[in-house]
Amino acid sequence: MEVYQDLYKDNHPHVARLLGDVGYSYNKLGDAQNGLEYSKQALKMYKNLYKNNHFDIAKSLGRVGYSYDKLGDLQNALKYSEQALQIYQHLYKGNDKRVVKSLMTVAFCYKKLEN
Repeated sequence: MEVYQDLYKDNHPHVARLLGDVGYSYNKLGDAQNGLEYSKQALKMYKNLYKNNHFDIAKSLGRVGYSYDKLGDLQNALKYSEQALQIYQHLYKGNDKRVVKSLMTVAFCYKKLEN
């Protein structure tokens, strides 16, 4: 991580991607708290790099939502998942797999909130 940050400095897509991948890895290892922290760092960097309707922002929003879901914070999981869905719907038309996956994630959040 430090090598990337030294090489690319602040707000570079490669650093943001690495942060997001580290967050994803922590989530998959069951450490949602660290997953959330790294995913939020990636999201912040992507928002500084790109306009709002960018694929990497949507992907990071989804990862932050996933972390919140794993931490049991369903309100924030829903909030971030809905934001990801809005961007995917703007970027991709029809039954694109990213739109469908985001719709399913939002639906699962609502279902969990009902219980």
